[in-house]
Amino acid sequence: MRNALRLSEMLASRLCHDLASPLGGMLNALDVAQHDPSAIGEVVAAGDGLRQRFMLLRAAWGAPGDVLAAPGLRDLVRGMPSGGRVAITIDLQPQGASFGPIRARLAVNVLLLASECLPRGGGVTLRGDPRSVLTATLDGRDARWPAGLSAILSSEAAAWIALEAADHDMNPRGLQAPVTALLIRHAGASAKLQPGAAGQPQVLRLDVSKASAD
Repeated sequence: MRNALRLSEMLASRLCHDLASPLGGMLNALDVAQHDPSAIGEVVAAGDGLRQRFMLLRAAWGAPGDVLAAPGLRDLVRGMPSGGRVAITIDLQPQGASFGPIRARLAVNVLLLASECLPRGGGVTLRGDPRSVLTATLDGRDARWPAGLSAILSSEAAAWIALEAADHDMNPRGLQAPVTALLIRHAGASAKLQPGAAGQPQVLRLDVSKASAD
């Protein structure tokens, strides 16, 4: 990857951005609990929310972790910044199939990207075989993939241009599409948008069959 230093700076900024809300919630809960000990339950809940967000972002942007089965992926996505606005369904075949570490990181990034494509809430379904092909579908009002995503997924140069545009516009949410595309390409996998059902958004097809060995 070119310009790795700038990419790391942008990811660090996005990390701080996404952790700020649950951290602020926990600090507020601690402040209340100082005056009302019965509010300690709110502190525990806020701390758990911060932990979930941290675990999700570490899985997305940190070094590849452990093998991840469907239950583990479901636990991770509880930390999504979209919170309860977006319901995420994980349907892996064969049942009991698991992601290797690198494929798991790709799946988490695809889900992060998809969850940002539902501004009014809705659902994301990740379906398929984590060793070969997965699809991500959107369902919700105003659901749409980012403009230019097809080009970003098919061209490394286009992904870097989109990354630079997000940086120039100071748009932390614009980071996820090019980062996802670069990680997919770096892993040796591929992705593209394909037609969805009638009247529905396109489907993101992620081919991990040639991804780097986990």
